[in-house]
Amino acid sequence: MEKEIFSCAIPKCYFCGRDKNEIVMTSLLTEENAKRVKEMHGKVIDKEPCDECKKIMEQGVMLIKVREDDPEYRLGQLCALKDEAIEKIFPEEQAKQLLKMRAGFIGEELWDMIELPNGEV
Repeated sequence: MEKEIFSCAIPKCYFCGRDKNEIVMTSLLTEENAKRVKEMHGKVIDKEPCDECKKIMEQGVMLIKVREDDPEYRLGQLCALKDEAIEKIFPEEQAKQLLKMRAGFIGEELWDMIELPNGEV
């Protein structure tokens, strides 16, 4: 049986959960490195946004709807709000953090309370 010394992976975006437009490949051709890269496939490996999320973040602060009981679980809705809207809707400290990060995860209740759209905008 031949040892696998090369592998590649397509990671997921931390923000939206979609495949990123990048490929991770082994640079050192060893069985251990190949295994490590293979395990990265389909997983979030960093907090850098994908190309689509970067575009959204350039337009405004990207908000991602998540479950109240499991903030790691994205519900598929996201939208961008202008900086001025973020400053009006959120308390000062939260607004500063959102403006700095250019993204934030919002629970279902708050999402509905501030009447964000249910769908991708």
